[in-house]
Amino acid sequence: MKTILRRIAAVIPVMAVVAVVVFLLIHLSPGDPAAVIAGDNATTEDVEKIRQNLRLDKPLLDAALAVPGKDLPQLKGIKTAQGYSVLYIQKAQAGKPDPTLQASLPVELARAWGQAEEHAVLEALKAQTKIKILPQAEKVLAGDTEGNG
Repeated sequence: MKTILRRIAAVIPVMAVVAVVVFLLIHLSPGDPAAVIAGDNATTEDVEKIRQNLRLDKPLLDAALAVPGKDLPQLKGIKTAQGYSVLYIQKAQAGKPDPTLQASLPVELARAWGQAEEHAVLEALKAQTKIKILPQAEKVLAGDTEGNG
């Protein structure tokens, strides 16, 4: 648990630096970023919508400080059989819960966790034993069975 919290804490400053750099690149680059994003066939209304969504119509400092909390990334911890899993929620909107999806979520998380754990163990064993896998074996492990023979 401490390792997960430490890793999350280490990610936060990196995300902040990346966000600042991307923000500055968008706002300080020459030309109109909204027009570039919209493309050549966009109407002026499309460009204006993009400009408003990205807050390009505001002064630089106002745009930087006017980010609503709902636009910030959200992390949520869920207890599973293997311990806690941390989910990154990109977008959340109100609605009715889907019981089928809610029932399958712990199973899917356990399966994904198991696959990640298995991959990590195999990679660690491969590194410790200095095993080299032939390209043909890599193809078979990746599921490519064509072209053998």
